[in-house]
Amino acid sequence: MTLPTPFILRCLMAIFLGLAIGLTPPVSTDADAQGFFERLFGKRKKPEVKPPETRVPRAPKVFKPIVPHILLAGGKNFPVVVIGDSLAASLYEGMSRQLRGHENVALSKMIRGNAGLVRNDNYDVNANVKAMLASNPPRVAVIMIGINDRQRFPPQTFKAGKLSKPPVFSSAVWQQTYSARIDQLLNSLRNRNVAIYWVGLPIVRDRAQAQDNAYLNDVYRERVERAGGKFIDIWEAFASETGAYTRLGPDLKGGNRRLRTKDGIHFTASGGQKLAHFVVKEILADFGTSTLRLPNGQGLSANNLPASVQPGLVIRPLTTSGIQGYGTAAAPGLARQPAPPRIPVYVQALEWGDALPAVKGRADDFSWPRR
Repeated sequence: MTLPTPFILRCLMAIFLGLAIGLTPPVSTDADAQGFFERLFGKRKKPEVKPPETRVPRAPKVFKPIVPHILLAGGKNFPVVVIGDSLAASLYEGMSRQLRGHENVALSKMIRGNAGLVRNDNYDVNANVKAMLASNPPRVAVIMIGINDRQRFPPQTFKAGKLSKPPVFSSAVWQQTYSARIDQLLNSLRNRNVAIYWVGLPIVRDRAQAQDNAYLNDVYRERVERAGGKFIDIWEAFASETGAYTRLGPDLKGGNRRLRTKDGIHFTASGGQKLAHFVVKEILADFGTSTLRLPNGQGLSANNLPASVQPGLVIRPLTTSGIQGYGTAAAPGLARQPAPPRIPVYVQALEWGDALPAVKGRADDFSWPRR
């Protein structure tokens, strides 16, 4: 019996359909596959994910603000005078702003841009201070001077002596003469019972002048403390973290501001306010109560003078290791030691802006004739 062709085709299609259904593998999930491989190779340890490191930003250095509206000396009139050169002008402007809330403070100035203690032919500091003390003596004198004193004395200063020419800056004879003029200024103020605050010279861009400023600071400090005054060191406050000169730095609010002018010597308005901060802080600490109290806890009258410096006393350097104190009685003075160690190249290039020496044969070697 012959089967019809359509019946045969339907049978074949049914067979193929059944085979296709029987051979299709069951659908597996990722979890089943993971379980299979874990049973086969063991459970895999998941890598520990460390949280990202969070760096805590370094808080800027903030100077504590001075408490405003404190009436000094119980509301009495409190005259303060600023004496000095062009650097003292920035100090005066900063002090006038910081003492604006102290209604009883009468701030005045005796400032001349070219003032100094070496030359007195154009402006005699000691003579003008004596005239001021005779007419209107202050309660406090703030002195900042010396930026113009890196020079010889005029020839007439040693006219009666045996010297053929004036001594050079920082020599023994120069220092003795300079110290005598400092003492003359301090004695005039001390005899009128005026509290003395002497502000040191700052670091400057020129390295030779910076070393000379450090030398003068040690001279000032020794003479001022000997007279019973206070020496206010501002060197590190205007230096970088490596101790080098920098135009930028934190202001009173902790912000990074330009504190020095383009000449590398003087102060901007922000720098003047920061400079005045250290002085006003000392004055308020000494006179910010109803009872007048002089610096160092003692009066500055002529009958109550501090003990004189004895020969052999070594004065600790204040701003640099290149200065040493008294050695012997025969050679008093602050002698200058050899130059300090070489400054690192990266400080010279990045902070001072000095050009690095050219390497022989390199493109920036412009020496002539060719090396």
